[in-house]
Amino acid sequence: MVIFSHLCIFWTVLKICGTNNQLYGDRRMKHTLNSQNTKQLLADTLVQLTEKKPFSKITVSELVSLCGINRKTFYYHFTDVYDLLEWYLNSEIEEAIQSFDSVYDFDSTITYASEYMNHHPYLARFVEDSL
Repeated sequence: MVIFSHLCIFWTVLKICGTNNQLYGDRRMKHTLNSQNTKQLLADTLVQLTEKKPFSKITVSELVSLCGINRKTFYYHFTDVYDLLEWYLNSEIEEAIQSFDSVYDFDSTITYASEYMNHHPYLARFVEDSL
């Protein structure tokens, strides 16, 4: 249910940002792109760190140091590392759902899920570390 509500919010934001607002459109679009780039940089760094250590051992200080950003920037976007993880997993789920539209039967679904996990092994690490 949480995932569905996140997707609804995401699509609503896209719809609002997609409107043609002459006064603020360019500035809002630039801010949105910069924000997305920063979030993606943090998420990519998080994934890289999980290859070296368990998720529970990763700190905000370590993330911002590796990204070359300050702590205020991190906290502008996320409340903690778990919030970053939730954002990242929601992004991954959204990507998977968009790719999943072409899968129609049970066998294709299983094959797709298996291939997706093989291409994204860090997702299994997140689950394993949380147990």
